Amino acid sequence: MIKNLFIGAALVLLPYYIANATITLPWSTTFDCAEWTQCEGDPACTTVPPIDCDGVDTYLNTTTDNGSLEEIKAEGNNPIGVGKGQRHWYGDGFNDHSGGTAVTFSDGQTELWIRWYQRYPLGFTWEDIGYGNVPHYDKLMYMFSEGKQASVVLQLKYDEIGVWLVGSTSQNIVSANSSGWTSINGGSTGDGLFHYYEFHLKMDTNGTDGVLQVWVDGVDNLVVDRHDLDYGPQTSWFRLNIGSNNDAPYNQQDVPVDYDDIAISNTGYIGPLDSTPAHTSNISGSFTIQ
Repeated sequence: MIKNLFIGAALVLLPYYIANATITLPWSTTFDCAEWTQCEGDPACTTVPPIDCDGVDTYLNTTTDNGSLEEIKAEGNNPIGVGKGQRHWYGDGFNDHSGGTAVTFSDGQTELWIRWYQRYPLGFTWEDIGYGNVPHYDKLMYMFSEGKQASVVLQLKYDEIGVWLVGSTSQNIVSANSSGWTSINGGSTGDGLFHYYEFHLKMDTNGTDGVLQVWVDGVDNLVVDRHDLDYGPQTSWFRLNIGSNNDAPYNQQDVPVDYDDIAISNTGYIGPLDSTPAHTSNISGSFTIQ
């Protein structure tokens, strides 16, 4: 087991990540590549084999307490697409997760649309630690600015969805009330479906005109629409980490959360793969909570 170090509200990442590749926008991946497992053949997880998949890179060498590893596997595929999917493993409790992946942009970006599909296993549960059976936080993706500083966290928090603006002078949580976990899953537990997410971020020019828009499960479901943000001192974004830390899963075993069909644009809205972003047929491919 290798863990991240957290001090207060700030995330201090182990000095592991070194970009092995860069991507040019627009970019996308369906993980139509060879299967891959983080630290395969190395129980101590001191080395991580490279990923040969559309410029997707390894990130941290963290594992869950039980030793679960990040994977690219056929079992993580979104059935309305092709290829495979990224399996990001969650253990119970505080910040117990596998290592995630990353993509590094060839140039700094001031405006981005980020689209992906994500599935929590049917029956996935959060422990009530004072907020109800919703995530205290579930950091889905991290945006890094110049100097490799974490600047924007795309997340589910309480029963909301939005971003944490790290180091910003504006509010830390920008979200839409009651548009998060319960609304997306149709209840307090995971529904076993792939859901469509798209975030639009535009860097502010004067501390008052930064943009954040969030769509969930379709163009008609714009759940966050802000045009007045201060993204802080950074001037552009250089890297996106896919799969990060969380607080208070409660499944009494390690479980995978699947990411697939990721696309990034710097020119405009991407949209879902088809007109019905979530499909009941996806349950059949979902990990089963025992």
